[in-house]
Amino acid sequence: MILALQENKQPDWDVYDSITNAAIIPLTSASAADKSWLVDFADFTKGKWGGRAKLYS
Repeated sequence: MILALQENKQPDWDVYDSITNAAIIPLTSASAADKSWLVDFADFTKGKWGGRAKLYS
């Protein structure tokens, strides 16, 4: 990411990727504490994930 910013290029990682990855650990812990029961995962893009431009080809 730093290299992309230094080269004035679009990083291949965005804020939604960061939030999603940060949410995995606490959600996994909650699921494991509840005998691996399903845990709801928030849609941080509010439904706009399908229309996002690709960050890489």
